Amino acid sequence: MRGSHGWAELRDGDKRALIDSVANGTAPRGPLHLELDLTDRCNVDCYFCNQMDVRTKEQIPYDRIVAILDETVGTGLRSVRLAGGGDPLFHREIEKVVDAIHDRGLVIDNITTNGLGLTPALAKKLVDGGTREVLFSLNTFDAPDYARMMQVKPAIFDKVVTNIAHLVSLCGKARQPFVVVQFLLDRGNYTRVVDMYRLASNLGADVVAINTITEIPHERIHPSILLTPEDREAMRAPLREAIIADRGKGLLQICFPRQELNELVRELETELGTSVSTGFTTADTFRDENGFCFFGYYSAVVRGNGDMYPCCMLLNPDYKPLGNAMQGRFEDQWQGTGFKTLRHEMREVLLAGGAAEHQPGRFATLTPECVNAHACGLKNMYFRSDRDFYRDLGTALDDVRRKEIRFFGSRQQLARALQKLKHRHPRLKRAYEAVAHRSPKVRAWLKRNLSVR
Repeated sequence: MRGSHGWAELRDGDKRALIDSVANGTAPRGPLHLELDLTDRCNVDCYFCNQMDVRTKEQIPYDRIVAILDETVGTGLRSVRLAGGGDPLFHREIEKVVDAIHDRGLVIDNITTNGLGLTPALAKKLVDGGTREVLFSLNTFDAPDYARMMQVKPAIFDKVVTNIAHLVSLCGKARQPFVVVQFLLDRGNYTRVVDMYRLASNLGADVVAINTITEIPHERIHPSILLTPEDREAMRAPLREAIIADRGKGLLQICFPRQELNELVRELETELGTSVSTGFTTADTFRDENGFCFFGYYSAVVRGNGDMYPCCMLLNPDYKPLGNAMQGRFEDQWQGTGFKTLRHEMREVLLAGGAAEHQPGRFATLTPECVNAHACGLKNMYFRSDRDFYRDLGTALDDVRRKEIRFFGSRQQLARALQKLKHRHPRLKRAYEAVAHRSPKVRAWLKRNLSVR
């Protein structure tokens, strides 16, 4: 079984408690899953790293890691992920950290790494401890291009490839950990997709994941290197070659952030009479209106300096941390103002069922990607295959919506009803916006009295 952001480790009672917390607007005792970004230290300098502007040389001290684990195990923690702006395997006491996780009966659901720090001793610990998945950010097909993308000496590429091969050999027939080799496409390497595929396939990877590099904060990447929907025809032949190479093997996984490029993959599937995995499936009980984020009820990220975030997608210099795990008890942060506000705002978006829109000043903890539909795949891609969960969540949300979205009730209930009405009737929304735009006094009154923007 590969990593699932910890979802596979949950028990029925965990899922029921999660649904009840969302429905009732109450805080869970603690996270069920925890991402420990053990260190901000990294041995590479990827030009596309979205965390380069928050990177420090700090790491979570081993004793503090143990304290966090002990406290969160007591409140229901089931699994951890090791990742981060630095490479988790470069924590100075990484082997002790892995032992501490295993000693507490926790599952390491995923490790995301560039692979250079995967020593033979550490690889054996991961295999023996039942780690679900190791994802290697190899990103390209040979040493010169690796040096270009990761901004390091080319010789590192061969060392990483050797480490991947060693881990695969240790896994044997058990195939655990699940080995994922990830490649990222830009205009400098997209023509070599099939070479990437063959490299990972020959190494014995369980999954060959292909994606594109996307923009990062502060416009750090020159637009000329990024692939866009306008490049879809240029990408057709390289992708076709890789899909043909994968025929009958089922190793290839493609889930682009741009729908235009995913449509190209679907066209190639039809043309070639084959299918390409996206890595995720959707249950028949899943409804888009219930597919918004609930990470504030489920998980948290702790960075190398202790700063806490809702998820890895928000680790950037423009997002204010919700707390710091170096300060006091972990529970004080999980139950603190930052996470309480996050949970309240996530619940409002879930209740809105697609009617919510991100507007400047409206949300204190949610970004446009958190609110707007289909803007962030991490919202539910790991969970949407859970048929029973999305059936029960849908039932619970429908019941809450009937009670809490009303034209006759509190100001908040009326605000929710007006929001839903505007979403269902675009002409009414345009008329409202026109009146509000022309009359600042009306807009101010609506915001002050009805929380309507």
